[in-house]
Amino acid sequence: MALTSHALNAYQQLLVALLPQGQAWATDDPNSNLNQLLSALAPELTRIGARVEDLKREMDPRTTIEMLPDWEQAYGLPDCVVATSVSMRRSMLLARVVAEVWQGVIDAAFIVHIAAVAGYTVQVEESVLSRCDQAVCGDALIADAGVAEFSVHASEYTYRQAIAGEACCDDRIEDWGNEVLECVIQWITPAHLTPLFFYHGDLS
Repeated sequence: MALTSHALNAYQQLLVALLPQGQAWATDDPNSNLNQLLSALAPELTRIGARVEDLKREMDPRTTIEMLPDWEQAYGLPDCVVATSVSMRRSMLLARVVAEVWQGVIDAAFIVHIAAVAGYTVQVEESVLSRCDQAVCGDALIADAGVAEFSVHASEYTYRQAIAGEACCDDRIEDWGNEVLECVIQWITPAHLTPLFFYHGDLS
């Protein structure tokens, strides 16, 4: 990170404020040995302060860059698909983090929420076993008691564009597709359920 003159001056003033009181510690003369010493110390303190700010960014899976591989390793990523950009990798990571701490039931609302965390807008339909005393005209007929499915409806293409300041040098300028969506949904789906994916030209 570049060291700005404002940051350098701020750290130099901080060092001056920490000095003991007295004529021996006078800082009126900008060319004095004391001021030159403080001027030499300020850049390193500024650099350390900037790295502390970087660390605060790296602690958040939504903004991490340098520690993204460490985050991924901790959460077992990549798994079923290899994301092609930093933003996609973050989306998969954030979905994994949210799912790991989730304490509620995995229902349609939760699946919609996880998809949104990963950057997708979806609609979910749960399949219910057909019963002669409950089914009405227009209901889908499901006869196999061993089949437990739910349908995930999403747009055919989810478009992503690289953003200056966030994208890395190897990222694609443009990206689209639903591989990440399917990977995320399949990962959170309980073993007794099967997700079915349906893609539409436009899903609003």
